[in-house]
This record gives sequence, structure tokens and C-alpha cells, in this order.
Amino acid sequence: MTNPQYKSSYSYGTRSPSARKGPLLRKATVTEARTVLSSVLSSYGLDEKIAKYQFVNSWSEIVGEEIAKRSKPDSIRNGILVIRVESSAWAQELSFHKTVILRRLEKFLGEDEMVRDLQFYVVGAIL
Repeated sequence: MTNPQYKSSYSYGTRSPSARKGPLLRKATVTEARTVLSSVLSSYGLDEKIAKYQFVNSWSEIVGEEIAKRSKPDSIRNGILVIRVESSAWAQELSFHKTVILRRLEKFLGEDEMVRDLQFYVVGAIL
């Protein structure tokens, strides 16, 4: 007897004793993790908070591959996007491109989210 609390994604069929070489498995309905996660986040009111950080997934598209390897967006505080960079030289380089980055960033942020400035922190190697 199985505990109904622990349901497998497979159900076991029956075969005659002479034909039983292993369990007969049938694929059960699977719900995508994205759907379940979205529902849970929404029920706790976290979906909107997470949505404002979706631009992180497009960071390399916003700043380019080379800069994305050396920088990572960290947080948004009072309209300032905090960006971790691997060296002071890259912080300086990015500061020269602030206007372009802010303009590109607008395309990925929601209408309610406003980033008016960028701030760079040197943290060493970016993983």
C-alpha cells in the first residue's frame, strides 16, 4: 500500500504473473516547474518583486558579451542599479558607458521600474 502523500510521476500497471519481468510504467501528467513556481510566487506576492529583476537574464545583451563577463548587476536601491565589477579599470570603463547602458536597460525594465543611475563596486573575480 502506498502513502497517497507521496505520489510518483509514474503509475504501475498490472501484468499477468508469467509476463511480469518489470513494472509497467505509464507517464503521468507533468506540470512544468515554471508554472508551479509562478503560482507559488504569486500567492506570496513575490512575482512582481522578482519581475523587476528579469533584466538580469539579458545582461549580456544589454552591455555586450565582454562587459557581461566582467560585471554582474547586484541590486536596485532607490533608483540606482548596483553593479559588481572585477576591477577598478572595468568600473572606470563602465562609467564611460553609463548613458548607453541606462538607455538599453530601459527596454528591459517594466514601466514602473526606473533606474536613473549606475553605481559600480569592485569585488574581484566575477563568477
